[in-house]
Amino acid sequence: MLIFYVMAFTSGGFIIYMYDYNVIKPDLICYDPQGNFQSCNSTYVCDNLDKGINYTVDWDSINTIDNWIFQLDILCKPFSG
Repeated sequence: MLIFYVMAFTSGGFIIYMYDYNVIKPDLICYDPQGNFQSCNSTYVCDNLDKGINYTVDWDSINTIDNWIFQLDILCKPFSG
């Protein structure tokens, strides 16, 4: 019975804390028409998608992880959390 209580209390925290981990937005690299690149964020990319902005994910950044943002393709979807 003790194992049941321990699992019940710890699993709730795991789900709640892992949610934030799974929706961290990545660091991005944006390219201008001349081919130069600069660091940018998801707000800038999403605001300029209709202008044909070219960007890629900065996988070398410590702030970029493979999470729900990529698996569900929700980089430019509204988020309230």
